[in-house]
Amino acid sequence: MAARTGIVFLALIVAVQCRLVPEADVAPQMTRLSLEKMEMSRDAVKKQGASLNARYVGNDANGDDVMLYDYQNAQYYAEIKIGTPGETFKVVMDTGSSNLWVPGHKCYSIPCFTHPTYHPAKSSTYQANGTAFSIQYGSGSLTGVFDTDNVQLGDFLVKDQSFAESTKEPGVSFIAGKFDGILGLAFQKISVAGQVPVFDNMVAQKLVSEKVFAFWLGRNPTASGPTGGEITFGGLDSAHYTGDITYAPLTAETYWQFKTDSIVVAGQTLASNVNVIADTGTSLITGPKAEVEKLQAAIGAKPLVEGEYTVDCSKIPTMPAIEFTINGVKMVLEAKDYVLQIETECLSGFMGLDLPSQLGPQWILGDVFIGKFYTVFDGANSRVGFATAATVQEEPKMTRVAINKMETSRDLVKKQGASLNARYVGNDANGDDVMLYDYQNAQYYAEIKIGTPGETFKVVMDTGSSNLWVPGHKCYSIPCFTHPTYHPAKSSTYQANGTAFSIQYGSGSLTGVFDTDNVQLGDFLVKDQSFAESTKEPGVSFIAGKFDGILGLAFQKISVAGQVPVFDNMVAQKLVSEKVFAFWLGRNPTASGPTGGEITFGGLDSAHYTGDITYAPLTAETYWQFKTDSIVVAGQTLASNVNVIADTGTSLITGPKAEVEKLQAAIGAKPLVEGEYTVDCSKIPTMPAIEFTINGVKMVLEAKDYVLQIETECLSGFMGLDLPSQLGPQWILGDVFIGKFYTVFDGANSRVGFATAAAAEADTEKLSAITL
Repeated sequence: MAARTGIVFLALIVAVQCRLVPEADVAPQMTRLSLEKMEMSRDAVKKQGASLNARYVGNDANGDDVMLYDYQNAQYYAEIKIGTPGETFKVVMDTGSSNLWVPGHKCYSIPCFTHPTYHPAKSSTYQANGTAFSIQYGSGSLTGVFDTDNVQLGDFLVKDQSFAESTKEPGVSFIAGKFDGILGLAFQKISVAGQVPVFDNMVAQKLVSEKVFAFWLGRNPTASGPTGGEITFGGLDSAHYTGDITYAPLTAETYWQFKTDSIVVAGQTLASNVNVIADTGTSLITGPKAEVEKLQAAIGAKPLVEGEYTVDCSKIPTMPAIEFTINGVKMVLEAKDYVLQIETECLSGFMGLDLPSQLGPQWILGDVFIGKFYTVFDGANSRVGFATAATVQEEPKMTRVAINKMETSRDLVKKQGASLNARYVGNDANGDDVMLYDYQNAQYYAEIKIGTPGETFKVVMDTGSSNLWVPGHKCYSIPCFTHPTYHPAKSSTYQANGTAFSIQYGSGSLTGVFDTDNVQLGDFLVKDQSFAESTKEPGVSFIAGKFDGILGLAFQKISVAGQVPVFDNMVAQKLVSEKVFAFWLGRNPTASGPTGGEITFGGLDSAHYTGDITYAPLTAETYWQFKTDSIVVAGQTLASNVNVIADTGTSLITGPKAEVEKLQAAIGAKPLVEGEYTVDCSKIPTMPAIEFTINGVKMVLEAKDYVLQIETECLSGFMGLDLPSQLGPQWILGDVFIGKFYTVFDGANSRVGFATAAAAEADTEKLSAITL
């Protein structure tokens, strides 16, 4: 048998949110377990082949000798309880095996210290069994002993259920697993030691009125974040599928195995009248290597390593459909169903796997197929059924926060260079030593509330730092008398933290202490958020600021004292359905006064941009940093393949001094003082465009975009800034760029995206601003 090695997380997570279906006079007895799906990793796909070899190859399906695979790549798990009172375990819901096992109290292997363990002495319904068990994994034998106890799944209490508690778990394979054990949903014939599976006992104890269970993954094709689903025991849920259910009789009662009439791609028949297995513990679709190679060629996939194939993401709309004909009915997978979009790559959802000759040519239908088709496992009638799965209609969780912007001042531009030096120069991005810049030139702020009841503060929405701070009630510096201060005694949700903080500014140290309280942003209440209240604000720098504090939107790695940023807590508390936020400045070129904008947390607003969004992968998760292919002005390439940072706390665009000097010359700008350049206002219509090429797409700034018209002067929106050598050549894209392009900060996929921003309407919401 080939062994599966390594830790893999294809991770579909199942949290139990169960409810009993209201009964009519003859309503079926049924319970539900809700399923959640985590995003698939590239590593998971790469290792799928090895795990499937261990799952099926060499398995003679006689029960005792079954070779189970390492479940780190398992797709689904649910919470169950074992014993009285119940101890909670997360178990993989697996139609490819038949036993239930969880870590035991006598297990002293390292993995057992990272998971809950079963304690017989704590359960009043425990019964000793004593039969030894051993399951062979690629990393060694998982051994233990069978026990008997009650098992709770949803609303069903399965009494006297045989299960195994492990006493030894091999290697380090299970240490980081997101599950604790396995709950097999296949047949008793492949059960280790012939133990009765959980579902068979549900039936025997008449907990279900129908010997059937069904999986619905509930994929939402418009969602980029985790999606949900459900398994029902004892019946079906017609809300989760459309049309009729097509059934195929089982060809063996070991796995859930049946025949497919044919598998066809682009008019080419790959297989006819072959066995297939419906397997919830497998993420991909597999088939004999020779047949899958033909399929990969037909869809234009290119081989990588370890059985992986990549496809061109841009060709998904034109790639051929794949037809599985089951009992005379075509089940069609379109490219959007079978292509796995993982980070910046697109991988084929098919993999070649040659099973042993006794099993014959065999295909395995995993999540790629089951996600498209509601799947019914009908033990009463020895069949598997499929119907088109209903998609999730739930609205994404998202909130909007208005951003305020004041007119840019000449003084603001003049001071930009010094503030950016303090922001980036000498910053080693290790968190505590971050050098934040003086925010007097900050462009955007929004109102938030802290505490219960909430106290209102205007905070800079800053993608160039990661902490939240506001003035504290014990601050007696002059700036604190010109701004509202936070009062812990007024809040019923305040929690003392006590950690001291200090942030170095050009004018001195801003010091204070960390607290914990609730923070309201738009419609979202972020609970137990760590933030700093200042006790000393340096010099006179902050006196005239139009903001009160800072709300950082960069990564925890550059957070002072390693505190968790606000947006990270939004994600952890599931306030947002997508780990993404986006800025729209909504500039109105016909307006002479302040213009408005918006930041959305948890999703995008398609009304605020036009065309497609171009994404670039992050090169570091400190700032929002990525690569630009090139920067070109008047046919002259200023830079190629250099890092850039999208920074909402910066008004200008900066780059290395030598490169920016060339740019200024090309646009006809003349130097003034302190890095400023002026241009002739009358020449704006004839000045050259500047092209930033990002991931192959040109983002063009015309002169009307990059020239700042301030009072009677016209200033260049570019400034030279040499960052330290460890950062390398670096450009910073501030308001001049973000104002032209709707900007998406996608933490889920570690990328930044840009699309042409929609112009603000005349009645757009006003946005305040900061000038000194």
